[in-house]
Amino acid sequence: MPLRHTFLFQEGSWTAEGVYFDENWNKIPVEGKLIITHAEVFWFCDSQLKLLQGSKKDFHFSYEIIPFEKYDGIRKKLEDM
Repeated sequence: MPLRHTFLFQEGSWTAEGVYFDENWNKIPVEGKLIITHAEVFWFCDSQLKLLQGSKKDFHFSYEIIPFEKYDGIRKKLEDM
C-alpha cells in the first residue's frame, strides 16, 4: 500500500514494519517508529528504523517542516537575514 503523507498534518506517533533492500537487493526485515510534533513555527518529524537481521543497524532521521500556511512569512524572514 502506498504511503500517503497526510499523517504529517496530525501530531502523533506511528509504527512501521516492512522490508529494507540493501545495495545488493537483499531483503532485510525492518521496523520503525515515527513521531510528529507541531511547534509554533516548524513541525518536527523524528523517525528511527531498525534492521532486524544482519548488521542490525539503526537509522535515525530528523526533519524540520515548514507548514504551508507559514511558508511565505518564514521565507521572507530568511531572505531579510
